[in-house]
Amino acid sequence: MTKSETLHRRGFVQGMGCGGLAAALAAPAWAKTASYPATRAMLSKLVESGALPGAMGRIGVKKTPAILSAGSIDFVRKVALDAHTLWRIYSMTKPIVGMAAMILVEEGKLRLDTPVGDIIPAFAKPMVLVDPKNSLDAAPAKNVMTISQLMTHTSGMAGTFQESGPIAAEMDRVGLRNGIRTWRSQPAPTNPIQGLADFANRLASLPLTSEPGARWAYSLGLDLLGRILEIVEGKPFETVLREKLFEPLRMNETAFRAPAERANELATIFTLKDGKPVQLDSGPQSVFLDPPAYPAGGSGLISSAHDYDRFLAMLANEGILDGQRVMEPATARLAMSDLLPPQVDPKTIIIPGCYGFGAGGALGAMGLSKDCFTWFGVGGTMGWVDKARKMRGGFWVQYMMTSAQISPQPDFIRALYTDLGAP
Repeated sequence: MTKSETLHRRGFVQGMGCGGLAAALAAPAWAKTASYPATRAMLSKLVESGALPGAMGRIGVKKTPAILSAGSIDFVRKVALDAHTLWRIYSMTKPIVGMAAMILVEEGKLRLDTPVGDIIPAFAKPMVLVDPKNSLDAAPAKNVMTISQLMTHTSGMAGTFQESGPIAAEMDRVGLRNGIRTWRSQPAPTNPIQGLADFANRLASLPLTSEPGARWAYSLGLDLLGRILEIVEGKPFETVLREKLFEPLRMNETAFRAPAERANELATIFTLKDGKPVQLDSGPQSVFLDPPAYPAGGSGLISSAHDYDRFLAMLANEGILDGQRVMEPATARLAMSDLLPPQVDPKTIIIPGCYGFGAGGALGAMGLSKDCFTWFGVGGTMGWVDKARKMRGGFWVQYMMTSAQISPQPDFIRALYTDLGAP
C-alpha cells in the first residue's frame, strides 16, 4: 500500500469551514434548532447506561456539519470522540464501492447489465444448488449474473453468516467464511486468502444458492465488485477508490488499513454479554493495523466521521462537493434509486423497513423514509442521505450488532428528526 493509500491527518482544515460544504447545505425552513437537545440526550443516555464508552452523531443540515458526542474512545483511554476519530465501518464500505462502480458506468466502462462472466470468465457459467439445505448438487444457472446484482445482493451468491448446511461447510473449506479477521483474538485463518484475485477465484468455485436476479440474499457481491473494478481499470482496487473518490473528496482518513501512528485514535470495539460490554479489539492492538488478507469491498474500510460525511455530502448534492464534480447528477440519482430486479420484493431484505436497494445501500431501514439512501456496519456505525431534504446523517459507535442487546440506531434517528422538526 502506498503512502497516499494509508490514513493521515493532512488537509483536515480543507472542507471544514463555511466554504467546505457550501455546495450542499443551506439550512432549510424545517430545521427548527441547531442545539439538538433530544439527540444529545439520547447519546448521553446511551453512554451513561454503561453499555458503550462513547457515541457520536454527525448531521449535515447547515454549511458546517454538526458533531454531537458523548463519552470517549473506550473505557480506559480517555480520548474524546471527534470528527477525526477512526472507526471500523465494515459494511458502510459497500456504498463507497457501489458509487465507484457507478462512476465507471457513467464513464462507459461498465453497464449495470454487464455480465460478471464477461469480466471474470470463471463466473460465466455458474451452477445453482438444487436443494441448498441438504446437498451441494447443482444445475447450470438459467439467468446471467450482472454488475447490478452484485450491488444489490441479488446475484444468487452465498453469504458469509446467514448460510447453513452443506454450502456453509463448503465456504469454510475454501476459506471464505473466516477469510478476514475482525479482531485480534480470532484465530488466524487456516487457509488464508492471498489477495483479491485469489478471493475471486475461491468464490467462483462455489455454486450459487439461487438463480441470479431471483431473490435478495446478503452476499459477497460487493467484495467481488472490487475485483471487477481493478480489472476494468487495470489498477489495484485501492488505487481505483483513491482516484475516483478519496482524492476528489479529500477523504484522507479512509483506507483498508490504519497507520500505526494513529492507533490511539482508533476506537475500541465491543460485544455485549448480559448487557455489559466486553472488549473485542482495541485501537493500539487492533487487527486493522495489519495488512488485510485482501481489500474487502464489502467490509474492509477504516474511516472517520469527517471523511464519511464528505462522501454523504457529495451524494446529497447529487455528485458535487466544494466545486468538484465526482459524478453527474443523473448518476447519483440512479445510484441512490431502487435497482432491485422487479421480481424481488424489498420486504425480503433482512433489515426491516427497506423500500428497495441501490448501489450498495438500501432505501429506508431503521425507521428512515423511502427518500433516504442508507447502510450501516456490523460494528454499529450508520450513514444516510435524506434525498428529499438534501441532508445527511451519521451515527458512530463500536459494538458488534450481532449481539442484538441494544439497538440505538433507530433511537438516534427518531431523536434527530424530532430536533429538526421533520417527520
